[in-house]
Amino acid sequence: MNKPAPPTKSERILTVAVQKTEQIQADLTEAVDKLGSANAVLSGPLSADESQAALANAVEQNVAAEAKVQEANEELEAVKDLIETAKVAQSANANSGHGTASILAYFEGRRAQASEDELAALEKKKPH
Repeated sequence: MNKPAPPTKSERILTVAVQKTEQIQADLTEAVDKLGSANAVLSGPLSADESQAALANAVEQNVAAEAKVQEANEELEAVKDLIETAKVAQSANANSGHGTASILAYFEGRRAQASEDELAALEKKKPH
């Protein structure tokens, strides 16, 4: 039974990027909900008794939503960096072993040449 190959560096990086993106999406959904609640309060009629507290709460929700959006923006920058890193890692993995293959081919050629040289030397030593 073959063990599955371990994930490459680029696959691990992309997994982290996807997880961060899912968290960012959840944070933005929460921010949208807060903005919706705040906008409902701000756009609706308020009685004199509830207006002060409701407006203060709406402003607080707007500030919290703004903070979530700013945080999400910073996290998206981090995700972009992760994706760039994954691209570099994937590019490096794609070229992995090319140098080894050319070195092996070189040594195979040298070994074949050495065998031919050895055979030629033996033939020269044979009595005719």
